[in-house]
Amino acid sequence: MKLGVLQAMILLGWMICSSSIESHKVVKLRGSEGCILFPIIFSGTNAIALPTTRLKDVRRGGDEEMYVKEFIGCIGDMVLSFTAFDICCEGDGVFEAVFVREMKKHLQKVSNDALSVYARGKSTLSEVLLMVYDRLFECDVRDEGKRRMTVFGKCLISEADRMIREIGDDVDEKEREERENFCNVIKKRGEKCCNLKMWKRIVYAESVVCNASVSLYNKLSGEELLGLLAEGCMRKDFKEEGVSEEELNDRGYMEYSIVDIKLFLDTYIKHGCEVVEEIVRQMMLGKDGREIDSKYVEKVVRVVDERRRRREMEASRHAAELLGEELSGKKSKGKSKGKKSKRKSDGKTDKKGPSVSREEERAYKESKASESPDEELAGAVGGVSIEDHRPKRSDRRYRIHKRVSVWMRDASSIKRALDGGREEKWKGKSIEDIERQKITHDIIEVVRLLESCDADLFFMDARTSVKDGVERSRRVAVGVLEVSGERRVGVVEAVSFKDKNGQDVIYHLMFRETVAQEIGGVMNQGISPESEMAGDSSVECSGSEGVFEYAPGTRCEVSQDTHRFVVTWKNPRNTSEVLKRLTVVCRPETI
Repeated sequence: MKLGVLQAMILLGWMICSSSIESHKVVKLRGSEGCILFPIIFSGTNAIALPTTRLKDVRRGGDEEMYVKEFIGCIGDMVLSFTAFDICCEGDGVFEAVFVREMKKHLQKVSNDALSVYARGKSTLSEVLLMVYDRLFECDVRDEGKRRMTVFGKCLISEADRMIREIGDDVDEKEREERENFCNVIKKRGEKCCNLKMWKRIVYAESVVCNASVSLYNKLSGEELLGLLAEGCMRKDFKEEGVSEEELNDRGYMEYSIVDIKLFLDTYIKHGCEVVEEIVRQMMLGKDGREIDSKYVEKVVRVVDERRRRREMEASRHAAELLGEELSGKKSKGKSKGKKSKRKSDGKTDKKGPSVSREEERAYKESKASESPDEELAGAVGGVSIEDHRPKRSDRRYRIHKRVSVWMRDASSIKRALDGGREEKWKGKSIEDIERQKITHDIIEVVRLLESCDADLFFMDARTSVKDGVERSRRVAVGVLEVSGERRVGVVEAVSFKDKNGQDVIYHLMFRETVAQEIGGVMNQGISPESEMAGDSSVECSGSEGVFEYAPGTRCEVSQDTHRFVVTWKNPRNTSEVLKRLTVVCRPETI
């Protein structure tokens, strides 16, 4: 992937004085003041650098390291292209020359400094991005003659005034009006460059976004991070703009959103970090920043307050349980001592137990009280916990292809079936290889979730593929596979096709371990022989006498609540021994 300055400008909507660049623009911006950047660098659909990523965290010597360095090497141009894409006017070489003369060296220095700092390996991507904003717009520079944006803006105004003065008397009235209007637009853009107050707001807003992103990513678990990136808003914007897969894979980009900067900053000042983090999270999930108004902010505030209230209730409940255990222990201890001795002072026994404060008693009662959540907020905060929730089955039914059901057998039987099958890639596999593959392929219980009405709450539609003239639909959900004490984060993928009778047939089903940086590629690739080979651990089963055993025909336990679908495989002869557990997590909540 070549990622020069020009290509970055084409992708990110950079509008300078070139009709050729404008004709290739694929991202439409509706106002520079409202544009904020999220500190994530994507290559194609994969996130190669997250807000907390340092260069030393990127795989050394690989393409990712090269792409990140190339991107940082033109980050000054990229930031300006987002925040001030309209400061130059296409179609006139005079103003383009002013831009090159006044800004080119400054932008290159900002980018070089950023690359130098990032290459040391101590600064995160979000820290480097904030450094770029500070050095590009120089809001702390008091001398206007040294602040490049102000110098550039004054040059634009001066050139526009000169062009107006040089309009000859022989020019007809219509053409004169067009030229004057054009120059007046340039003067307004020059004034914008000189507007220090506006640039301070933009830099402040970006610092809030970066800090919120870092805080958010530090809090997310591995599976939550996968879910967030899988439904990232940037890919949706590209699809809406009709960008081809080749264009997307050949470029690097950052996620962005257009918001009301004043409202965004007022929200931060009034409601604090937690509310802003949720707004940033929702924009990363695809919420259009232009749709965020005061009503939406208030809804987010209510959601955050409800989550906080539930956390406090849970903490109170936990404290009350600990207090109850402590009181119970002291009471039993006191009784045992009372049988052996009496009080020495007056011979009376103390019938009262340890005192409990009113605050502790009230906290305990509140923790036991069941309160109905706001229906409007239920989806965002997770709704009511339903331990014995059983999903209603939908009208969809799947047939299971034998290449999926074969993994339910023991390893020796699987080997015989694969060796006698038609797929060459499976023939000749050792028992050890088959045991490793069985761990990730033997998850047929997930079909129960696919057939339920809740399927869309867990599974996302991924890229379809065509093989032998048959279209295969692919659905992906984020999950966690726990085997022998090892916790693997990844995706559960199910591939199906319609048979001649129009019934859906599951042709491929497996868990695939995936890192956050690769989730975009996983979501956008079709089924391949490599994707059907995964896993590197084996399971040893041992029996035991005198323990609880599964009934004949039972091989696992399945449970579901509003947040997760869990399948637990235990040793049939000793159900206290967990062989593996697969947890399919619900898709991120949207507000």
